[in-house]
Amino acid sequence: MTYTEPMKTAVIGASGYAGGELLRLLAIHPHFELTVVSAHSNAGELVTSVHPQLQSYAGRSFVATDSIDFSSLDLVFLALPHGESAALIEKIPASVKIVPANTRDAKIRPRSVAVPPLSRMLIASAIGKAEEPITKISPEIKKLR
Repeated sequence: MTYTEPMKTAVIGASGYAGGELLRLLAIHPHFELTVVSAHSNAGELVTSVHPQLQSYAGRSFVATDSIDFSSLDLVFLALPHGESAALIEKIPASVKIVPANTRDAKIRPRSVAVPPLSRMLIASAIGKAEEPITKISPEIKKLR
């Protein structure tokens, strides 16, 4: 994969606050191709029924986590509540990079990429106090390739 090819990306837990912020940021980021938007309890619902502000996802529905072919992905953002990511990690192939929104899940740490805690990046970006715009590719993201 070269730097010009977008990474095939999934957001798991996309119906929550952190998941919605990830969707918002990924919609405008040129280095990611969002191929999976998952929210288990909202599977089948339109993304815009939960996040009406995300009109770039109009017509797109959440999928159930068990229907995801993780081997087709390069990167998975986990935006799940504390403790829920551990069971899912076993289904994700070792070749797929993982960025957890909740860094307290110890089982994920060996498999996750070394980026600052995602929640801090999201909050900083949301209130306009990020050191650099999150829409620019960062050295941590370049290391994923």
